[in-house]
Amino acid sequence: MGFSKKNYVKISDEYRARRASAETAAAVELAALHAKYPKLAEIDALLSGSGLEAVAAALDGKDVEQSFAELEKKSLALQKERAEFLSDMGIAPDAGEPKYSCPVCRDSGFVDGKMCECFRRRLIDETF
Repeated sequence: MGFSKKNYVKISDEYRARRASAETAAAVELAALHAKYPKLAEIDALLSGSGLEAVAAALDGKDVEQSFAELEKKSLALQKERAEFLSDMGIAPDAGEPKYSCPVCRDSGFVDGKMCECFRRRLIDETF
């Protein structure tokens, strides 16, 4: 079944807006949590820094496998600490994360380069 370009563009725009809205709301929620709970902000900063450490380790020429194993261990410990902190504070484990309408495509409309079923259904609904 072919879909009109007009409908495709319209729905693509809807998905872009939906995704941006979910991500903006998550960023606002996370900023509020960081302001209220500095410990959470500290944990999240350390988690974010893990990615930079991985790049630095790869560029450093050290034993990359050992460096990555150490970073993975550190990251898992931080993730556990974060989960426990959220639980202790009575905060949902997914707080500060985008709440997408479709968890499969994360409101992008595509998964692995293929159209998500939710996007396809939306196109069909718009066509008929």
